[in-house]
Amino acid sequence: AVDAVLSIGEHGDYPVNKLGQKMYPRKRFFDEALAVMKRAGRHVPLFNDKHFSYRWDWAREMVDTARANRMPLMGGSSVPLAQRRPYLDVPRGSRITEAISIHGGALESYGFHGLEVLQSMVEARGTGETGIARVQVLEGDALFEAADKGRWSMDLAEAAMLAELKRQPRSMRRLLSEHENTSPHGILIEYRDGLRATVLKVGSNSNRWNFAYRAEGDKKPRATALFN
Repeated sequence: AVDAVLSIGEHGDYPVNKLGQKMYPRKRFFDEALAVMKRAGRHVPLFNDKHFSYRWDWAREMVDTARANRMPLMGGSSVPLAQRRPYLDVPRGSRITEAISIHGGALESYGFHGLEVLQSMVEARGTGETGIARVQVLEGDALFEAADKGRWSMDLAEAAMLAELKRQPRSMRRLLSEHENTSPHGILIEYRDGLRATVLKVGSNSNRWNFAYRAEGDKKPRATALFN
């Protein structure tokens, strides 16, 4: 009497590999769920929280197994489905010139959610989705240097933070630098159609999911905070 499986292979104490990835047991959870489906003689949809695995070959195996059994397999983030405060929906066909997604956590786990928030918004733009040409991760001084060169905009980041804080941030540079001993980081994305976007870590807040964008014809940025 199961219609679908939601697999969240995350909570617990797991080792970290040499690449700094936490070795979450998502593949093991998938295999165990699949074994039950085979015994029952019926395959049901499975949704995997975030990416399928920290290992490419295991992720590939999960996809191939699902296809072989005609089993719907999905993966991603729940954050794009969260309530948006204030409400924001990017009009279909918008000509977005720049976008920023902000989170408050670790690069891999929270960065994934930040990327999903970004993509769920910008894919409504007028060109449709044409793919990504380049991804770059910057930390510390290199991140600030990229802002100084115009690669990403402090004021757009401030607009995204304003949606959450309801007041103008004291200084984005201070917000990015002041937490603990961790250096700030950002994921810089260049789309094939020329759009430049950034996923930015600001502070330490597991409930921080903000987004802002500029579009042609708008006098000021549009922004929202996703309440998850």
